[in-house]
Amino acid sequence: MKAEKTKTLKVSIKPASGWKLRWIEFYEGEDVKEIKNNTKVTFRNSWNYVNVFFYNEKLGRDESVVIYVQK
Repeated sequence: MKAEKTKTLKVSIKPASGWKLRWIEFYEGEDVKEIKNNTKVTFRNSWNYVNVFFYNEKLGRDESVVIYVQK
């Protein structure tokens, strides 16, 4: 189901101390695509998500955070 209106937002990620940003994925309801930090994305569907991947060298850990956006 498509939402009636689209919305454009800027994805800006700032990692916590000790963490490095690896990559960002954006799901727009049909496809997942890799985007760069500080990119404007258009939300066309009723729900979308941004998946952010981080790495902490000191801990040797990868972590991801998923941000769901529903309009």
